Amino acid sequence: MASLKGSESAVPIVSAQHFAAALHIDMQTLARLAHVHRNTISRLPGAESVQKYLRDALRVIRAATDISGDIRSTLFWYRNDPLPTFGYKTAEELISEGRTEDLLRYC
Repeated sequence: MASLKGSESAVPIVSAQHFAAALHIDMQTLARLAHVHRNTISRLPGAESVQKYLRDALRVIRAATDISGDIRSTLFWYRNDPLPTFGYKTAEELISEGRTEDLLRYC
């Protein structure tokens, strides 16, 4: 998690670039998931909407990692595993929809 700290700013933010790299997604995909314009990710990475999405994603990833004990399997689960309880949506899709608390209760 510490590797996601934003080094491009003195402000304590999560780095959108580091997050995208860790999940092997491009910045345009990250922008779509965070519901912001693609330029917002690179020009205003500290924007509240961007940071809220990143923090919510990290909360779920951390909770799932605490349960599984393995970050690699957690990242696979987060991006790819359809959850029957949530209409076969992935954790990534649910966070994008603002359902972080529902997902945390599920974990």
